[in-house]
Amino acid sequence: MFDLIERAKAHGITISLNEEFALHFEYDDDIYDHLPTATAEAIINVIVANKPQLLEFLINKNSNMLDILTSTNELVERMIGQSIELPDAMVFDSSELVVYLDAFGLLFQIDKIHLSTAKRGDFYKVTGMISGFFADIEGANFVKFNPSKTEFLRHEEVAF
Repeated sequence: MFDLIERAKAHGITISLNEEFALHFEYDDDIYDHLPTATAEAIINVIVANKPQLLEFLINKNSNMLDILTSTNELVERMIGQSIELPDAMVFDSSELVVYLDAFGLLFQIDKIHLSTAKRGDFYKVTGMISGFFADIEGANFVKFNPSKTEFLRHEEVAF
């Protein structure tokens, strides 16, 4: 069903659930209106023929997402307050208020007061406590981190 939903989307039809858990269709006029009539009719016929399966798939997907969200929230609650060490964290970016460190393939955000002279390409050993997690569809996801100890290791020029 996932393949059918993705193929319909490629032809300008987005299939989702509405608030009443019924199928909802949105058409991208820039794509759908330019399809040959036979192609458009074939896509609609496949969707109609698979309507019960699509509905079941989307309801289960929605339910699975709620399970994932619940378990993610439980994991976050367990992680907050945990003390960890970032043995080789690189300064990725900084602003007036915060510094972003890259370690273990994750971004960590710490208040600038803890690394006031840090610049991109600096490496630090940082020990501290996880204080939060932030995820945003429009930006980077990061771990909020309160350091108790920081140690400058080295500086490397970075090409980004």
